[in-house]
Amino acid sequence: MKAILLILSVLPAVLKAANILIVAPMPFYSHTNTFIPVYKELAARGHNITMVSPFPQKLDVPNWRNIALNGSRQSERSIKEMINTNAYRFYSALYSLCNYVLDIALDDEDLHNFLDNDNTKYDLLIMEPYFCQEPFITLGHKFNVPVIAVHAMSLTPWYSFLTGNEVSLHLQPNLRSQYKNRMTFFERLDNFFINLFEMGVGYFHYIPHQQYLMDKFFKYPGSENRPPILNMLRNVSLILADYHMSVGYSEPLLPNTIPVGGLSLKIGDELPKDLNNVFENSKDGVIYLNFGSVLNSRNMPEGVFETVLAAMGKIDYPVLMRWDVEDVPNKPKNVILRKWYPQPAILAHPKLRIFITHAGLHSLTEAVYRGVPVLCIPVFADQKYDSRFAEQAGLGITIFLDELTNDRIINSVLTIIQDPSYKENALIRSKVVQDRQNTAMESAIYWIEYVIRHNGANHLKPARIELSLYQVLGLDIFLFLLTIALLPIILLSLLRRVKIPKTKKD
Repeated sequence: MKAILLILSVLPAVLKAANILIVAPMPFYSHTNTFIPVYKELAARGHNITMVSPFPQKLDVPNWRNIALNGSRQSERSIKEMINTNAYRFYSALYSLCNYVLDIALDDEDLHNFLDNDNTKYDLLIMEPYFCQEPFITLGHKFNVPVIAVHAMSLTPWYSFLTGNEVSLHLQPNLRSQYKNRMTFFERLDNFFINLFEMGVGYFHYIPHQQYLMDKFFKYPGSENRPPILNMLRNVSLILADYHMSVGYSEPLLPNTIPVGGLSLKIGDELPKDLNNVFENSKDGVIYLNFGSVLNSRNMPEGVFETVLAAMGKIDYPVLMRWDVEDVPNKPKNVILRKWYPQPAILAHPKLRIFITHAGLHSLTEAVYRGVPVLCIPVFADQKYDSRFAEQAGLGITIFLDELTNDRIINSVLTIIQDPSYKENALIRSKVVQDRQNTAMESAIYWIEYVIRHNGANHLKPARIELSLYQVLGLDIFLFLLTIALLPIILLSLLRRVKIPKTKKD
């Protein structure tokens, strides 16, 4: 009996069903869809889920409630401004896009009807507070609940500052740069200024505007006493980051930040009969090409699609290409254009030779998981960064848009197919991706319920979240030491200017 009591005493307390509010009001499908499996698993475990989103889920279960928002179409203009631009100009376009979609989301009548009339006693708020949704952090204050942040990418120094993680301006390559984790002096210098620029714009321009939006759109009893938005953003209980060192660079993370990269991985169903026939009838294998869900005929830089399509026509392999327009003039006979493909099943097929991709994080993760070599043609956001990782890991080759030619594409495809090292490296990295103590889902669920069990798990929060930006960067110490060093020089200079009266001789 004593042994049984001892075992029970060390087991976690049985967790009752919690009321969890999930706020994902933005029209960024890939960001929301990444964490949908986690939310559904929480519902399957008996928790009561209320999800506020323009992507309502079709679940016929009593403990799932959709608050469907009208949503808004992403600004094609802002996306075009982010495409094939340098890291400095990228942030201007990104924040323009954020403000565009925020203005629409914050003015949504369905959202405010829900917030004004919902009397549910929530136990937890889950949201993505660091990407175009900062004002919604106030809902943690409104409902007086701990907040778990989901983050659909790895951390830049700005995100590290917000989450209390280690801030390194020169060693940590910025996600919007094309640098690897091994940089030359001048690359580190440029990377330093990119990171400094991101932090400066975020701290002095972007966050003040989000404070204005929060104050304008979120008024409720007690809102007059809420902390500043920056304080609330830095005071979340836990961060679930769509990152894993197996498909990215190894970086230090504090206990409040849990890497759950790989949530989007799916075990592919069997291929439809027509696609399976394409593989079976191909003697030497098949090429798969997909530029992701955001890039399409409306925003792809002029000439890119045409150049890629023409190059595919000169390669003696069947090509499965996802594109939003199927009826394209002068389409090569070996290219099959469709608006949708079952990507997990295609990547799992043993006769797939190469994946030509924009190097989005999820696409790259799925390719590496299946041991498929890649040709990366990055276009914007973190795609250059991700493609450089694939290149450094020996998984494939990168072609930037200003280098894109028919010959370069053809030579790169044939090199990857004919050189066995690319496939070998992809298979080696695949083993790394799959060798985990816990699955991404198991980690996410455990830590979400951990925060609920421990009433916000404040012990996970680092003390540095209470420091200002200049204190985190050590500028106060630097200025103090500089003052101490300069003080003797200043005093000596002042003494030289003081005229000492001459004494009369006897």
